[in-house]
Amino acid sequence: MRLSAIILPILITFCFLSSCYDIHRHPQGVFQQDTFYNYNGQKVKGNWTEGKRNGFFKTVNSDRTLLNQGNYSMGVQTGEWYYFHPNGKLHSKGVFENGVRTGQWENFYQNGKIKELRSYTNGQNYLLYSWSSDGAEMVVDGTGPYEFYFKDILRESGQYTSGLPSGNWKVYDENGTLIRAFVAGE
Repeated sequence: MRLSAIILPILITFCFLSSCYDIHRHPQGVFQQDTFYNYNGQKVKGNWTEGKRNGFFKTVNSDRTLLNQGNYSMGVQTGEWYYFHPNGKLHSKGVFENGVRTGQWENFYQNGKIKELRSYTNGQNYLLYSWSSDGAEMVVDGTGPYEFYFKDILRESGQYTSGLPSGNWKVYDENGTLIRAFVAGE
């Protein structure tokens, strides 16, 4: 009787843990049915085939806000994908082909206003249009001044010509202090 009182809890614990952990030995989380729980509280929901993501997937954070959604084909992103800001508004959308961004991608500010329109062609990323957070045009038809802000702090500034960075560029740290200046392409 006493031996079974010790073995039974150990057996139940082992069965529970073996049913929750990633059967594919993913080192950074736990599976439960079709949901993968990573250690930062995000849930990745979808199907796996032969240990690879396959079909429609979505990721939500710990407060159930949708972070992204799209399709995989045997572990490779494919088709239309959507990414969301923590406030639930659309961050970006576009198409993956064989795991590579392709075609036009739209990026948005947290307030829902359009930020950029980019084109991915033959592995090259072209900036077609860019708008400031207040809606003013910066880059038009691939040409114009560009500024990138993160948490309201300027992090990059420079010029685009024909959709690609050109001329003098500046990079700033998280406090807005200049840390690097360079000429694009050199």
